Amino acid sequence: SLCFFNDLLRSDDGAIGGEAFYSATLRAETGVPFKVLRRYGIESHAFLSAGNCFTPRITATLNALQQTRFSAGFGIFKDFGGVRAELNYCIPVRAMQHLGDQTAPGLRFGLAMEWM
Repeated sequence: SLCFFNDLLRSDDGAIGGEAFYSATLRAETGVPFKVLRRYGIESHAFLSAGNCFTPRITATLNALQQTRFSAGFGIFKDFGGVRAELNYCIPVRAMQHLGDQTAPGLRFGLAMEWM
């Protein structure tokens, strides 16, 4: 996906966003090995995600592509008719600590809505 925003988001501590961002995710989904979880429609997945924020200008875009962040993980999920709940173990694969990235591998819970 690729999205554009009007202004760079800032706080007193520095930048907290960008004018645009890109992201891509590769995901493999399968059933879970536990019968009790399958009974409730819970499935498992593994994923690799990549992305970055940037300013849509030639040199800034090229820098953003060279500084793409990556994370990987695995977890379980359940679809609730347009809403998806996930419990994942996430691992930062590539971050830019020299640019202020802070990483924290571990369990994450998320909710997502299908809107496209």
